[in-house]
Amino acid sequence: MLQVKVKPPKTRAKSALHELRHPLPPEILVAEFAGELPPDVARAVRAHISSCESCGARARALSTPYQLVAALGDEPVTYVPDLRRPVRETLGRWRLVARLSRAAGTLGRGSVPMIALALGILILVSLALVGNAFEGGAPVTRSTNGLAHVPAAGPSGLIFVETGKLITMTTRNGIPYDAAEVIAVDERTGRVVRSLPASTAAPRGARLGDLPAAVALAPDGQTVYEITNGAQQALLAFDAVSGQPRFAQPLAMPGGQALPVGVRAVGLAMAPDGGQAYVSLSLGGPGLAGPRALVVSVIDGSITGVLEPGLPATVPLPPVANGPSLTGVTPPSSQATLATTGLSANLAAGGTLAIAPDGRTLFDVVALTGASGPTAAVVRQFDATSGTTLGALALPGDYTLSALAASTNPQQALVYLVRGGFDEHLYILGAADLTLSGDLPLGGLAAAPGVTLSGRVALSPTQDGGAVYVSMDITGAGTTAGGLVAGHDLWLVNATSATVASHVHQFQDVGAAYANWTGGPGGQVLLLRGTDLDLLPAALGLNSNPPAFLSLSDGTPVETLLGTTP
Repeated sequence: MLQVKVKPPKTRAKSALHELRHPLPPEILVAEFAGELPPDVARAVRAHISSCESCGARARALSTPYQLVAALGDEPVTYVPDLRRPVRETLGRWRLVARLSRAAGTLGRGSVPMIALALGILILVSLALVGNAFEGGAPVTRSTNGLAHVPAAGPSGLIFVETGKLITMTTRNGIPYDAAEVIAVDERTGRVVRSLPASTAAPRGARLGDLPAAVALAPDGQTVYEITNGAQQALLAFDAVSGQPRFAQPLAMPGGQALPVGVRAVGLAMAPDGGQAYVSLSLGGPGLAGPRALVVSVIDGSITGVLEPGLPATVPLPPVANGPSLTGVTPPSSQATLATTGLSANLAAGGTLAIAPDGRTLFDVVALTGASGPTAAVVRQFDATSGTTLGALALPGDYTLSALAASTNPQQALVYLVRGGFDEHLYILGAADLTLSGDLPLGGLAAAPGVTLSGRVALSPTQDGGAVYVSMDITGAGTTAGGLVAGHDLWLVNATSATVASHVHQFQDVGAAYANWTGGPGGQVLLLRGTDLDLLPAALGLNSNPPAFLSLSDGTPVETLLGTTP
């Protein structure tokens, strides 16, 4: 059973517990496709589909007939009657009904129930279109904070967050692009002081898959960058004050040829000096062949280079002491290596690119898998201009759930890698040469064999790089007794001494903690929990109901925190 705590609209005083049982019923899956579920329920459904083979197969089978119908309503409209005619015409096309029946039949051999299911899907989606019930695509207003008299996150500064709305941004050459709404929120009052980008088009709620693949705020806080998530991805840039578009660059190889088949942009990293943007690319298939990152000029969006780092055949493991440790005596150590040949290699940590404080090198994580399962992760260091691999370090374990980040302080040049699951660890590496300066066990979930884990892990270094916040919301499900497990933890780690300064465990989601760089003395940690932004003291001390700071008045979720500016 999946249990999802869902906050009723327009109040934080009470909560209702929604129970979703496995297998997920078709109407829940269709409601998720249509964007009709409450945000917390939708997140839980997506997480379950990604980890459950049977429900995932059912969702993929249902998506075929759904997309046939939903495609009728993809174009923005200004009033409901525009949708009624295509819906009535669709209802008369029995060929489409037959397609729905055949697609639904892939779920099983019960022909009559499956035909009824297909018709039910058609009717459900048609009613949603006629009644303007789709959250995605429906015109909405610019976001405002639904909370008044909130506690201050800091004495001054602005917080930039991405919301679950899309705004059509038209570039200077007249080409329209869908950008996620980005709002700037006053740290002292919680008031939304601006909504970006500038556009005459009304915002609309985003459906699953519509939001950008990545959003980033320039280091100087003057520009917002987004990577669109359509068939032809593009890098958008607009002014963080006026919202005016700066450029829109379709993503391609430096010579203008298309990216290899299957390669998609999955992340975005900004050089510390703000002069370059690095677009993190997925891989078109197993292995590491192909482009890893595009180098983009932030002046005009021109793509100036492509980086293709290699993976060494043997990678060093952290040194292991050969003898007992004695006071005042450093024991001799040996440098073991890991052979990567014959192991399956894929990107880990969501394909994140981290950048050294000097901007000269980039870091990513490659997960290696052998015949018996996950083997290790390799942290790669490669040149930010040529893509040449400069160093690598192998760390044993399962990095299916992992996150990567780097300090921006040259005086504390560190790279942080965390893995979640049954053996949770935080590794602290020197950015200069990947020296392992901290190996910190964080604990782990106790579960029976065969349990599959899913969830989210996050890292957020403080501005000086001397500490890092680690957030984990991990759940597990299996068929054996005791197969349901959950861990909701938040740590504050002293990166210099590699020690835990504070650890909080919750029985419900802790969310993702973000260091408040411009909060100043007394500034609060920003905690993205579910769809809202809450506050915590910098030293943590989480309770069951941390004070709320930002909850959008129309129920639109806060998707990501981009950063803070003075």
